[in-house]
Amino acid sequence: MPSFKHKTNKKITLDEKSIVTLDSKHKEIESEFYDNNNKTIPELRALKRYYKKRLETEDDKIIRIEMIDLVKDITLKICI
Repeated sequence: MPSFKHKTNKKITLDEKSIVTLDSKHKEIESEFYDNNNKTIPELRALKRYYKKRLETEDDKIIRIEMIDLVKDITLKICI
């Protein structure tokens, strides 16, 4: 004769804010692209133009090398 096991009364709690759906993730990625295209990249391009113009007038070799490195780093950030 099989023994009968009582069902436990466990309550499952869900955190509604932590549930990630495909749509919410897509909107999050879209907003990240929008921010990059409209805020971050124009700021980086303006900074790059500033350093390039300043590079033309700078006479100190060490500062020129640092500016060249900054321009290269900014270019990499824009490309990524």
